[in-house]
Amino acid sequence: MSWQRQQEQNEEMRAKILEIARRILKEEGAEAVSVRRITKEIDYSSGIVYHYFSGKEEILHPPAGGLPADPLLHSPARRGTAAPGRNPTGHPALH
Repeated sequence: MSWQRQQEQNEEMRAKILEIARRILKEEGAEAVSVRRITKEIDYSSGIVYHYFSGKEEILHPPAGGLPADPLLHSPARRGTAAPGRNPTGHPALH
């Protein structure tokens, strides 16, 4: 397997983990998001999640500059308040 294909597969798996975490977060809240729950949904061992993330906290609060570009819990909409000049979804407010 080429290095490029391996990188694509890594990014696909990270995206899949984050997609599941987002869905759980949206449907059930942050307390329901866990490595065990995510691995059950993707039908892999917990080692795969720990390969890409240090744990639940990194999934919910990724380090600045890293993937993903849209942290799960950092959006103003998730916190319930909008930033100045932004609507509750975090997008620029239309005037």
